[in-house]
Amino acid sequence: MLSWLKGLFVLENLSDLGSWASIISFFFTGFSAYVLYKVKGRFLFRTNMEKNCKDLDSRTEELASLLSNYFQNKDEILELFARIDVILRDLQKGASDNFLKDIKKCRKEIAKYSKENSHQNESKVRLIKTALTVIYDESNIVKKSLIVG
Repeated sequence: MLSWLKGLFVLENLSDLGSWASIISFFFTGFSAYVLYKVKGRFLFRTNMEKNCKDLDSRTEELASLLSNYFQNKDEILELFARIDVILRDLQKGASDNFLKDIKKCRKEIAKYSKENSHQNESKVRLIKTALTVIYDESNIVKKSLIVG
């Protein structure tokens, strides 16, 4: 067995060297593709941050106005939650740390509220609205840190 392992690393001719270079370059290419994918994601997150902040703010304001007459606006609130979830999904792609935790928690609460049609109550919607306000404030902080560097 030791002779096989020894023969694996001994380069007797040029084709052995080419084979090893090909294997190494394959892993290097995979690593480069992974890094490029991550850079692309961060770039898209940075470019969409301003739009997502504005959209989230306007949707949160719309939710607040719908809450003024909750029982008549239940269907509109469900529809609005679906649109808010799309924004949160986009924010989640580039978020990290506490910002990511808050987004995931809010999305989970929205999903839970949407599934429990018979047990919907206004206090749950108000909690989700508060979570959305917190996410909006955090997104402004993240946006400022992206501008700085």
